Amino acid sequence: MLAALSTRKATTADIPFLTQIEYEASLPPFDHCFWEDLLEGTGTTVVSQIPRKDKRFLSLSPL
Repeated sequence: MLAALSTRKATTADIPFLTQIEYEASLPPFDHCFWEDLLEGTGTTVVSQIPRKDKRFLSLSPL
């Protein structure tokens, strides 16, 4: 059975969600994100650079 899907263009409001998805998708299987390599030596963490609408860390991982 096919589901009816609709799409829309992404907006800047989607950036926090899309960034989080990209970050978590790049972790497996090594629990290491390629962004960590780019930020190495800067004293900045990847998670601190993910934009979010509030101060909570968005996580798709089960608690």
